[in-house]
Amino acid sequence: LDVLQLGGSTTATPTTPANFADQLEIYDALTTRAPSSIDDGDLDDLFKDASFTPESVVSSATPRPGVLIERDGFGVPFITGDTFADVEYGAGYAAVEDRMFLMDVLRHTGQARLAEFIGDSPGNVAMDAAQVRSAYYTPEEAAAQVDIAARRAGADGARLITAVDAFVTGINAAQDALCPTVLAPSCPAEYAALQQLPEDWTRADVVYVASLVGGIF
Repeated sequence: LDVLQLGGSTTATPTTPANFADQLEIYDALTTRAPSSIDDGDLDDLFKDASFTPESVVSSATPRPGVLIERDGFGVPFITGDTFADVEYGAGYAAVEDRMFLMDVLRHTGQARLAEFIGDSPGNVAMDAAQVRSAYYTPEEAAAQVDIAARRAGADGARLITAVDAFVTGINAAQDALCPTVLAPSCPAEYAALQQLPEDWTRADVVYVASLVGGIF
């Protein structure tokens, strides 16, 4: 709302989350430039760095041995692991740190259970009905798709299973750490409003989110 009222970008205030508005000026400047006028020399000013190594490390955490999550000045996570599974675990953990409630909404939408999760408004009921029509799977059917994909992947199938299971394990570990109770300061306020803790993720939930995205596009 503030952005619309001011006609441009605004910076975060002491009451807004870290990194809430620290990219607005960059992308606001991008809208003032004709695409044909942008060259390589402008990239560092108009876009944040996208390399695999942070320009600066503002924070670091080790949610389990072998996993390192570093964040740069924009709050972007950079994940290093001793093994492939460690990296996938870190990806799930960092994703929850940044988007726990959004991820929960997406998996419930993919399950056609959004109204059950956040309220049976007409819009939520309609969303669930649309998902049932386009891509409804029972939890067993959704989970089975991971095994089907692994078989189709041949020699890479075991690696795919490792990735999904480690990612899910990281998600659940972060949820447990951030939301031991709905009133924990690190738990998103939406859970206190709903008076429910996030449920553990499964392989099926990963497929539910994928089915939702596939149905949209």
